[in-house]
Amino acid sequence: MTLVKFNRPVSRTASPFNSLVNELFDNVNFPDFKKYNRGNFPSVNVSENEKEFQVEVSAAGFSKEEIAIAVEENTLTLSGEKKTEEAKEEKRYSRKEFSFANFNRSFTLPENIDQEKIAAKFENGIISITLPKKDAPEKVVRKIDFQ
Repeated sequence: MTLVKFNRPVSRTASPFNSLVNELFDNVNFPDFKKYNRGNFPSVNVSENEKEFQVEVSAAGFSKEEIAIAVEENTLTLSGEKKTEEAKEEKRYSRKEFSFANFNRSFTLPENIDQEKIAAKFENGIISITLPKKDAPEKVVRKIDFQ
């Protein structure tokens, strides 16, 4: 069996410029562009029930020691940084490989979050954050009489 690279057919209405732009941005290595690239923003699931919000963040490849979670004012910030260095010696060659990965994600919290009771756990590459809601203040209804 032979593997053949698949080339997407170019439609008759597509210009060569579109193909060039698509190819350029598929292979981008510009530092300023990377910060907007999806790679630095981990995937997030947010769910809500009557008592709390549940935030799940994908942090595969990171350990919990490499992840920081902070709440400042009404902002929840998650960040992670991983640095590895590997040296291998094979035959007469020496090879040294560096690896660096990071992410940073912030969320504005609603006013009804009890920030003192926020809890987090890390399991199987998933960060689970529980954001408990404050008890709703009782609504005070006051009857107003006519004068």
